[in-house]
Amino acid sequence: MMGNSYIGNNIILRHKITKRKVKQIHIAFQRHSLIKEREKRYYNTQHMNNHQDVVIPLDPEWIVGLTDAEGSFHLTNTKKGPVKPKFSMTWNIRDIDILIKLRAHFRNMGSISRVKENDSAIWTVNGNEDIITLIKFFSIYKLRTKKLRDFLIWKRALRYTLHDPKRLQYKNLLIKLRDREFPTKTPLSAKWLVGFIEGDGGFIISLRSKPLKTKPDRRVECSFQIVQKERLILNKIAQAIGAGGVYNNVKGKYLYKLPKEHLDKFRRFIHEDDFISPHKKLDYVNWMKIIEIVNNKKHLTEEGYNQVKALYSQMYIYLAI
Repeated sequence: MMGNSYIGNNIILRHKITKRKVKQIHIAFQRHSLIKEREKRYYNTQHMNNHQDVVIPLDPEWIVGLTDAEGSFHLTNTKKGPVKPKFSMTWNIRDIDILIKLRAHFRNMGSISRVKENDSAIWTVNGNEDIITLIKFFSIYKLRTKKLRDFLIWKRALRYTLHDPKRLQYKNLLIKLRDREFPTKTPLSAKWLVGFIEGDGGFIISLRSKPLKTKPDRRVECSFQIVQKERLILNKIAQAIGAGGVYNNVKGKYLYKLPKEHLDKFRRFIHEDDFISPHKKLDYVNWMKIIEIVNNKKHLTEEGYNQVKALYSQMYIYLAI
């Protein structure tokens, strides 16, 4: 035990804390500093939209996978005038590189703005010409989830809006298409899976350590998980990878879980260089390193377990407050 004093906002707090607590505070401070450094750059909305002459090519299948995970097809319904379609994608402000590159891929259409309420950024596309560009794209590269149904409703709405606005009956359109199933026979490609994981996949590490009289009980559980409302797409992912299971989760959602024992099958689809998000790439790289430590049983030693904790402390940095 040691005594420490903290001075902040003209207040001095004196109390005794453990060395472990000091280390936790130090790690938290490092993560906070890195986040603030990124915020200085990305909270500037001018920076978000100043790539007018830059076109960044991205793999279409990756874009479809990311849209299946995070994209939204909206219909703005007003009392006067026709229903207007709008597309949007929301992302954590600290990983806004993805939105900037997506916008650049589509020749900088739409705009990116900050949502202060939840510390996020949103890419919005609502001009008719831009909407037509997206319709052409998703008509060629098929969505795999229930987003396909949303897209077809959205596509029909634009057709009515452009050619015969008075024919567009918002409620009738939804009733006609809402309950129809649109199963896609398009197989899941590796690039689609990477895009989907960028949005909804998680590389999970669970640490448990109990001091015992003989020796410490150190446990490290590693798994890959996806949570979705749609069970069908999770079954397809399990079938494509050839491993893992789908289980009931909380609040009517479903969980796909792949234990580390099936890592070889997972690595056939995923490589660290496939990720666009630097944070998701870091999570994947550290996850792989931790699995290697666990497989070699080095986590049972104090040095190995400390290595696991150090790698774990760098993960999920984009989720920190």
